[in-house]
Amino acid sequence: MAQQLVENRRPAQRSAAIDAVRVLGIVAVVAGHVFEGAFVLKGLFTWHVPVFFFLTGYLWTTNRSFVAEVGKRVRTLIAPYAAWLVLISVPFLTAMGLLGKLDASNLMPIILGGSYLGSPFSAFWFITALFVSSLTFRILRKGPPITQLATVILALALAATVGPTLAAVPLSVGVAIPCVAFLAAGAAARSYRPRIARPAPVAVILLVMSAVLIIAGISAPLDIKNGDFGTPVLSMLVAGGISFGLVLAAESILPNLGRVANKSVTTLALCGLMVVFTHAFVIWILRLATLSDWGVFAIALLAPWGAAVVVSRSRLSPLLVGSPYKPAPTP
Repeated sequence: MAQQLVENRRPAQRSAAIDAVRVLGIVAVVAGHVFEGAFVLKGLFTWHVPVFFFLTGYLWTTNRSFVAEVGKRVRTLIAPYAAWLVLISVPFLTAMGLLGKLDASNLMPIILGGSYLGSPFSAFWFITALFVSSLTFRILRKGPPITQLATVILALALAATVGPTLAAVPLSVGVAIPCVAFLAAGAAARSYRPRIARPAPVAVILLVMSAVLIIAGISAPLDIKNGDFGTPVLSMLVAGGISFGLVLAAESILPNLGRVANKSVTTLALCGLMVVFTHAFVIWILRLATLSDWGVFAIALLAPWGAAVVVSRSRLSPLLVGSPYKPAPTP
């Protein structure tokens, strides 16, 4: 979730297909935090987070300097991260204090971030991981291809051998390194994309093959936050295959849905980062009520997204949504 969540180009220059994949990924993330069971584990956890790293690589710009990259990611990732960390921490810590449960176990995770953060900050780890992965990838892309290849191989090796150790590094800095492989996969897929004349059949092949490997238990699900990268190498390859398959499928479908549908998808995608930050807080509150999982899911998805659309039209948009404020045109 990330640069691909808050790409700040004008809607006419954006790909509604890529935006559709972003939206689908956010829906999957929210579902993964509400529902439990083997279906959710196998059906979502292999791809619902890797797809955002993949899309970052798929949309990679080659002419940005490292300094510019830092500035871009601070504005679109770290500033909203800090803002929402404060905004959610205040009511959370207040509630813990009123319940007599306020102690270091509540405070330290907020400082350490990453895998130390649980509800209501469940998805915050991803933002810092993407930040570090993006900066690392920017450095790599300035170097020779052999260095890039060696780093990807190292990333795969680290994921297969010391994933939990990497997850223990604060702010998800450790797991960010293996995730560079997903960015590299996205960039490779983008360079190969012009050779695919018929994306729909390729999408079906990638998605069906991936589903077979997952259902058969050959490819295990991923839990990147906690350093579990599934079946060594294979699960990460399957994650990349699903991500590319979803992009190709969306590129085959979205152009047929019309301008209004495409514009709506883009609007949702532009507001997606705020949903990533806030949905777990909504779930945390709703768990106090006697709602079904489907009720929690619907509210945790629709309420943050509706609020994000409203905020995106205000001057708070850069800080809370991660996209620039665009005042309505004067008549």
